[in-house]
Amino acid sequence: MTDFEALVLGVIQGLTEFLPVSSKGHLVIGETLLGLRLTSLTFELLVHFATLGAVLVVLRARIWRVLRERDVEYVGKLALACLPVGAAGFVFKDAIERVFHDPAITGFGLLFTGCVLFGIRFVPRGERTAPTRGGALVIGLAQTLALFPGVSRSGMTIAAGLLVGLVGSGAAEFSFLLSLPVILAAVALQAVEIQGSTGGFTPSAMIIGFVSAFVVGVFAIRAVYRLLAHSRFGDFAFYCWPAGTLFLLYLALR
Repeated sequence: MTDFEALVLGVIQGLTEFLPVSSKGHLVIGETLLGLRLTSLTFELLVHFATLGAVLVVLRARIWRVLRERDVEYVGKLALACLPVGAAGFVFKDAIERVFHDPAITGFGLLFTGCVLFGIRFVPRGERTAPTRGGALVIGLAQTLALFPGVSRSGMTIAAGLLVGLVGSGAAEFSFLLSLPVILAAVALQAVEIQGSTGGFTPSAMIIGFVSAFVVGVFAIRAVYRLLAHSRFGDFAFYCWPAGTLFLLYLALR
């Protein structure tokens, strides 16, 4: 991998991990259209660490407040929201691995994401800053949909948060804090598989990939908050629909 490819993949990871456009879906599109196949678990681990760092930096005040006040109830709701995706990932692991790199599923996943994002444009504004236990479970169930490539994790969880009555900032905050255990789980699995391998990357490529994913990730998280504040989050439907449609047309005609 060249330094330029590391930069491109880092930017893609930083943007799509948090914007509601599916990081897995764009990885599949990159593999199909550009041949940018991310074969190294080392690099994937690196960019996951970068996006993890982006969440910690942007939400550091909220995380510190939860720890300082020992907000067990909020942490419990995050844990509850993690249960559905953990159970689904364990039970359907083989099936998920089979569809992960399926280009057609990615295209339809983007169309589905667009429909969900368009739908939340008509959801009344909520007033809650944190979900109830039932709301946390609904958000967790929505997160399982993102096991399919093309379906955005942030899109599904923020949409579910708005649906259960959260204000935009509360939905984003819960979604991004919920991403921490998800990213940590991915990092742990990749670390076990790597077992000390460097993946053959040059130090410059690894640094460029990490920094670009981190910086762009910070920008993307803050952009989501701004979009929600101005009720523009659902506008990403008008990106997901043409992206999914054009990708499916490409697959049909190639």
